[in-house]
Amino acid sequence: MPYQTKVDHRNGAPKKSQWSIPAREEELCFNDAFNKDWCGLGRGWGFIHVKLDGARPLGWSAAELGAPRTLYIAKFLDGNSNNQWHGYPADHQNHAQDIPDETFLAR
Repeated sequence: MPYQTKVDHRNGAPKKSQWSIPAREEELCFNDAFNKDWCGLGRGWGFIHVKLDGARPLGWSAAELGAPRTLYIAKFLDGNSNNQWHGYPADHQNHAQDIPDETFLAR
């Protein structure tokens, strides 16, 4: 599935959460989520798992929200329903839309 990184989640934009992993790992995180069927109906969720250490950090919360918090879950979107996906580190504490769906949490 086509995936595109977005510069506003990599350039320090104060209103956007920021990836801390390289763009290639962001894409691998999406591919893993898509292959595990964690994406559907225009949205999906993912994380990077390290067997011995648990989930690995993906990024930080938006700077305008105060001291940055480490984020572990990614949210992926097909915003225009054209199979062109993008994503960002999900900040569930500050944005209700970043709380993973029940179906994802149950897996």
